[in-house]
Parts: sequence; C-alpha cells; structure tokens
Amino acid sequence: MANSYFQFLINSHDLDIHGKSSRHVDSTSTLLLNEIALHHFKQKPLTVSQAMDMSFIAGPATIHRKIKELQKAGLVELSYSGLNRRTKYLIPTDVANSHFKQMSEAMKNALNH
Repeated sequence: MANSYFQFLINSHDLDIHGKSSRHVDSTSTLLLNEIALHHFKQKPLTVSQAMDMSFIAGPATIHRKIKELQKAGLVELSYSGLNRRTKYLIPTDVANSHFKQMSEAMKNALNH
C-alpha cells in the first residue's frame, strides 16, 4: 500500500512540475487551502477568524497573508451569509475545485498503477 502513496506523490508532483495543476502555491498555503476546502465540503465553511486561529498551520499574521495569496491566485473567495457583512467565510473557487479534481485523478491513477 505504501507504493500507492508514493505513486500518488509522483503523480501529484508531476502535475506541479509540468504546470498542469491549477495554481502553484507554497506548502503553507496548500495546507490552508485543504482546510478551507475540507470545511466547505463538510458544509461548515470557515470564517477568516477561525482560519486565523489554526495555529497548527501558522501564526495569525502568516495565515492572513496566505489567505490574501490564495485570493490572488483565484483559489479562494470571501463570502457573506445573509445580512451580516462582518463575518467573512472562505470559499474555494471553481479553480480550486479543478485543482482538487486533478489531485483526485492523480490518486485514482496511483491506486490503479
């Protein structure tokens, strides 16, 4: 089974090296994007404040900077719920969803390898 994981790493690495992935972001931004997408998938979107409290990723200032980088890369957008314009939710974009689809294909290919 370890071979499948290594094959997945090779497949996903090849996406990045050959420029086939949606966007190139650093590892801290990738961790943050994964958390944002996971919460969104569970239908419990993260607020900016909740994301900034994720000390297992980085400090608040770094996370704030990474949110801006993810927005600039077109991977995350801010959304509001109802009339409350103070609470901003982090939502993965179609570009991010395309990235995750490519990663899913890399995983499927690794398991079939």
